[in-house]
Amino acid sequence: MYTCLKISDRLRNALRKPLGYFIAEPNAEFKAKKYIEDINPVKIITVGDVVSSTLYEAKLHINMVVVDGKTLRSIGRYYGFKSNRIFRVENYPGTISINAWNILKEALKINDDVLVLVYGEEDLLVIPAVILAPENSVVAYGQPPLWGEGGIVIVKVDMEKKKEFINYLREMEVEEEGKEEVLSRMLDEYMNYT
Repeated sequence: MYTCLKISDRLRNALRKPLGYFIAEPNAEFKAKKYIEDINPVKIITVGDVVSSTLYEAKLHINMVVVDGKTLRSIGRYYGFKSNRIFRVENYPGTISINAWNILKEALKINDDVLVLVYGEEDLLVIPAVILAPENSVVAYGQPPLWGEGGIVIVKVDMEKKKEFINYLREMEVEEEGKEEVLSRMLDEYMNYT
């Protein structure tokens, strides 16, 4: 059974705005690299093909890359990130699957560079990446120019951001099982953040 949380229309609209510090094009990758290096985070996580590729090409050391091999759901892109640890997971568009949640949780425990290949769509995996990342980490994702200016969003992970992103998770709909049961399985060790 494929159990997942599904984005609601209201949440889809809320998530169109940057959820962290926004760096606009042009040359967003170089500005983002400097901004991230100044923070000196414990882990750097990128979610999305374009942001992962541009930050990698800008010579930023990324600890975990989460990609689906598609750019705006159509064009494949190879960017050369090398990792000894590769995870593969299925995650349908507009969802966060429990399997994807568990893979990210496991991948973030590894003290090596990690590549997570998503079959489906990785966009919403920014939410569990922020919740599951160690405090003082950074999660970067791309802000497409579809709804305004394009660029890179950088989320500094702290307790307040974790609470904010847990609230986004709570606004999602559940397929297959009861919402509270699914949330309690996902958030078991994070309940004190709410």
